[in-house]
Amino acid sequence: MVNEVPRRSDARVMHGLVQYPLLTDKELASRLGMKSPTVTAIRRKLVENRMLRSVEVPDFAALGCEVMVVSLGSLVSYPSLEERLTSISDVLERDEIVHAFMEPGQDFMIQISPSYTHAMRNIHSIEERYQSQGFIEEPLQVLAFPLGTCEVYRYFDFTPLLDVLFEGKEGEEVRKTIFRTRSLKLGRKESLVLSGLVERPEANDTEHSKRLDISRMTVGRARRRFREERILERICTPDLSRIGIRLVVVTSARFHPRSSATLKYNLPRIMKLLGPAFFCVYDPRKIVAVSAFKDFEDYKRRFHELSEAYKEHEYFWDTPKRLLFSLEQSSLVRDHDYGPLVRKLLAIGPVNG
Repeated sequence: MVNEVPRRSDARVMHGLVQYPLLTDKELASRLGMKSPTVTAIRRKLVENRMLRSVEVPDFAALGCEVMVVSLGSLVSYPSLEERLTSISDVLERDEIVHAFMEPGQDFMIQISPSYTHAMRNIHSIEERYQSQGFIEEPLQVLAFPLGTCEVYRYFDFTPLLDVLFEGKEGEEVRKTIFRTRSLKLGRKESLVLSGLVERPEANDTEHSKRLDISRMTVGRARRRFREERILERICTPDLSRIGIRLVVVTSARFHPRSSATLKYNLPRIMKLLGPAFFCVYDPRKIVAVSAFKDFEDYKRRFHELSEAYKEHEYFWDTPKRLLFSLEQSSLVRDHDYGPLVRKLLAIGPVNG
């Protein structure tokens, strides 16, 4: 069952937490013009009811990853989700696959990998399983984005969506750079703290100290470094099905060669045409964006605007491709699962407790 948009006070706090995930309750209350105990109570309720989740996203480019690979699959037959998940369950558990959702006839997957080869091995494994059972006739659509040359324009930033849902208007466009290629050196204790923060973002320094057997002062110092150097980025992700969203649309497109020179100026316009996108990665040749809509009518309006822009401007080489996912029929099978990949990159084993 899809619920309605939260009541006004809950919506304001959710919006604030998504837009300013690092603010304390007191700081957020001041910004929202609310009482601090009210913000604390609403935050607790949103988390306990699983309407909002905090996630720590590490800078994978700095940790040695070279590529983000997005794959889209359309099936010719419609097996149950249980059948499909059973057929590729071991592949879905591989470390590089950090986010994926499926419905009976299609799927969307994000991999972050040390190399293109690693990612494509996973893709080929899925294709082989699907083909052996007659689920697909053509290869999956694969779009690779080298982290050194692409821009992750939005990485599960739901602020633009909540601007539209809760405020009834589109907010100011803000770019957030994430996954920056650079040299990074971490000591053993810092590596353990980084892994711990990723795996348990809700825990405080004392809890991490006990679990990792590292002093609280060391944990706090490492956390501050990760924040200051943006080695970790906190995001807050809402449960879309409980804030009035029924449809998620994945758009992939190839840019026209003539548009590459002016791409950075045209991208805000393109993003508005795509709808309230919470994920977007692009390079001079291509783009993948994931947008959310209240219903199919809401989507059709945006689709018409994008079609008209496609005719009027030479943004794209050909007609953008889309996959439409109904939240009532979809399943989130990997949900920001970064812990295993971080442990592999840092060469540390799982921590007990």
